[in-house]
Amino acid sequence: MSSHDEAAVILTGNVRSDIIMLSSLLNGQQVQRPTVFRDKANQKLSLLSYISAILTIGDDSSPLAHSVHAVSGRIDLNAIECLVCAQNTGQTSESAQTVAIPAAGELEEILDATNSTRGAEVLKKWAQDVSVDEFNQRNYTLREHLRDIFQILAHLRTCDVGDGAFTAFNHLIHRRAFRKLGWRIEEFLTAWGDSPFIVLQQVDFTTMETSHSVEMSLSSPQYRLLARYFPIQALEHSGDIVTRVPYQFRIDVHNVPQWLTGFQDLFVRLRAMFPCPSRGAMNVPSSEDVKAGVILIRLLVLIKPIIKIILSSPGAEAKLLSAETMQRAKKRVKKATGKAYDAIEDFSFPPPLSYLETKQRQEGTSVRTKDEADDEDEAEDEDEDEDETDDLSDLVEQNSASKAQTATGRMLLSMYTVAAWDVSVNALSKRVNKFFGMELTVHFYSCSPVPRTKGDPQLKAKLEQLFPNMGLTKAKGQKKFAKMLNHWAKAKVHAEAALMGWAYAQCQAHGQQILTNDVPIAVSKKCCYLCWLLQEKLNQTKLLELSLPGTHNGIFAWIPPRDIPEDILFQLRNELLSILRDVDRSHSRQSSAASNDSEDYMEDHFDTLLFMNSMASD
Repeated sequence: MSSHDEAAVILTGNVRSDIIMLSSLLNGQQVQRPTVFRDKANQKLSLLSYISAILTIGDDSSPLAHSVHAVSGRIDLNAIECLVCAQNTGQTSESAQTVAIPAAGELEEILDATNSTRGAEVLKKWAQDVSVDEFNQRNYTLREHLRDIFQILAHLRTCDVGDGAFTAFNHLIHRRAFRKLGWRIEEFLTAWGDSPFIVLQQVDFTTMETSHSVEMSLSSPQYRLLARYFPIQALEHSGDIVTRVPYQFRIDVHNVPQWLTGFQDLFVRLRAMFPCPSRGAMNVPSSEDVKAGVILIRLLVLIKPIIKIILSSPGAEAKLLSAETMQRAKKRVKKATGKAYDAIEDFSFPPPLSYLETKQRQEGTSVRTKDEADDEDEAEDEDEDEDETDDLSDLVEQNSASKAQTATGRMLLSMYTVAAWDVSVNALSKRVNKFFGMELTVHFYSCSPVPRTKGDPQLKAKLEQLFPNMGLTKAKGQKKFAKMLNHWAKAKVHAEAALMGWAYAQCQAHGQQILTNDVPIAVSKKCCYLCWLLQEKLNQTKLLELSLPGTHNGIFAWIPPRDIPEDILFQLRNELLSILRDVDRSHSRQSSAASNDSEDYMEDHFDTLLFMNSMASD
């Protein structure tokens, strides 16, 4: 064991508390390794991911997202057994203890989950006014929504393909998920400071090399709806609502502005149907708005090739990237001054990725903060609660890893996240007949709050000895240390980690693999770095084969789940120490090296931005 490891043993006196403390200190940082996305070839994981997606709805107390949840299960020729973990589990408010060991989780069967008669009734009454009876409410707990979904699936497996129940299923999910859907739409229309379609209107499309042609097969109603928003002339044909006819659509320098206006109008209409949520009660969309909204979302998916062509045009990437950078700048101004500044014109930073690449080449950093353009010593960590976020884009877009690296790719992913519920419901509906004759069982797994822990008064001095370049005892370091303690108090056992711990304990208790020879775990968002690392370490034991939906490589304040063996806990702890050493070395280089040109440019322009803000205030 190295001297670093020996010193680390007495950081808090316990390896579990060490992990909580170190992950809290690294909260908001991202490990520099390739982002991992869901393995689409894993059919079991795909099916569970669709179930996870339609369980993700908001409520009045948390309109932007439901608590993060995880779904596991056994799927074979005879049965589908689902295990759902309710949420990320926080800490008690009681006085702090020495070790944070979660209590054993409780496993409860949802006894009424296969009630197909009630499932049919839920679908039949989806469109009635809310708060009338048990079938239509304003809010749903995860347990209630989970029960309803499996009752619906139990009913759907008896229906014929094309039955109206499948359409009702789609509408029911969109009505229950209206808060999250509204937030997704609003987020897309404002993330660039303005609608991205308005931003793209500023691109010089005269540089388009040639016109493009896209062929789509549409029914007559679909064609007429498309003609309402986009630069095409509606044609009548003899086909009915089912018959589909191939059409050719042209995209060229002359009509790109009209296409962009059409996309903008379509999203504005969607926003009217699913308004951005607010804290507290808000009106549930009417059944007619839900029906019309689902039609528009499907139209949006249908014409994806057209927006892809527009985004591939010269100048589109640079314009969106400039808008992204400006938004970062405005956030920094607001953070520094407490005032928003929305009148910055004719002003731009260098592309943030170029700046980052230059900085990383000079410093060799292996870890970056979430806001890459911020100076590391000055940046405020985003106090992000993982329960308030989700990730649905991987369900609607192929090759997400490469697309997320460009501004146009990020726009496309954000744009089609609104279609995730439609994609998930349709995928389940197509597969549900295969469940005919299979036994359905559903269990609900929940954890009790974890005993709270905290570091001793000498912790800061120990950290300073291990990582002197982070300056934890200096003025800026005091703030960083206080933020670490704040994150520590908010640390949680992640839902997917809790299921991994439970699965491992079952293997240990029975001496064999459980659920089958693999344990897929779908989550309502990508996993954090520590959950992904825990999966890798547990798989190395050969007792079970876990599979997760991918990772964003971010680190959050993290409590180890119950039943994880001590040797794996030490491996996790040492990995966090290794990451912190890289951060420590990075701080050393930053303090000793001369600023590079890109950094000077960024800081000079940031000072100008602050000056402009102060002048505007005067």
